[in-house]
Amino acid sequence: MDRGGNILHLDGDIKGGWREYFEHEREKLGEAQKVEQPVMVIRNTEMKRAISKLKNCKAPAPSEFQIEVVKILDTEGEEWMLVLIRAIFEEEIMPIGWEESLMVSIFKQKGDIMVFGNYRGIKLTEHGLKVSKRVLDERL
Repeated sequence: MDRGGNILHLDGDIKGGWREYFEHEREKLGEAQKVEQPVMVIRNTEMKRAISKLKNCKAPAPSEFQIEVVKILDTEGEEWMLVLIRAIFEEEIMPIGWEESLMVSIFKQKGDIMVFGNYRGIKLTEHGLKVSKRVLDERL
């Protein structure tokens, strides 16, 4: 349903309704503030800890890259991921495609199935981005 309580039937209208709902939810979070300071070198232990915290068998993002690949490759995979993450932090450049994610809506199992607010949005992001985010989260 749209904000006026009208049931949406057409695919374009439904997608627009979801877009409007999630944009409204994001606006409620507010703007992040940029912090200007030198970035410390990412340590191997930080990256290993971040990888170990990621669960296996999770849905991949649009690239279909799975974190299990890095875990199976062990030291070689960790070195590859460390070089990539260090480059992201030092050069402030994200790999192509990592800025894309897939939004999936999951019904909360309560309320009217036609109401957008009765769904929980899950964003499927790249596993490499998740590792980078976890390293950053640990530092904060």
